[in-house]
Amino acid sequence: MKLGFADRDEHYADPEFVKAPMKELLSDRYTLIRRPLIDMKKASLDLRPGDPAAMKALKTPTAVRDNHAGTTTMCVIDRQGNVIAATPSGLGSRPAVAGDTGIFTARG
Repeated sequence: MKLGFADRDEHYADPEFVKAPMKELLSDRYTLIRRPLIDMKKASLDLRPGDPAAMKALKTPTAVRDNHAGTTTMCVIDRQGNVIAATPSGLGSRPAVAGDTGIFTARG
């Protein structure tokens, strides 16, 4: 999963502006190249995206990332102007919920 998430993070973009190498990412050949990176006895703590365009198991990530962080934000706007912003996070051991809405809030 970590290898898949690293590839997702490396290639995640708006397809209107960036062409992700989807065919290569999903190819059997790329899977075979990445598979030896999995150690069934020890989990890796490193962010390890591959290079599907060059069919290489590893590449240096394009941006500096804190690979110990756990928050991701996704914002989507549809053609009617409806907006949703989702920021899942652990929020500590006792997250606060806004009334009976089911919406988690940050403690201040």
